[in-house]
Amino acid sequence: MELVFAGNDISAETLVAKLNYVKDKKFAINVISKSGTTLEPSIAFREFRNLLEQKEVNPW
Repeated sequence: MELVFAGNDISAETLVAKLNYVKDKKFAINVISKSGTTLEPSIAFREFRNLLEQKEVNPW
């Protein structure tokens, strides 16, 4: 098992690199945010969720 942390910065390049890293792997999402309104984790969650939803529609 490997942990990949995302949403701790606002860099689009970093987020895209992490999405590309996990796109061909099985992965799960666990969002941890103190306030629940922080921009960075919200954006990362949305993008990773979209990727998971795409994988469910087109698993291969």
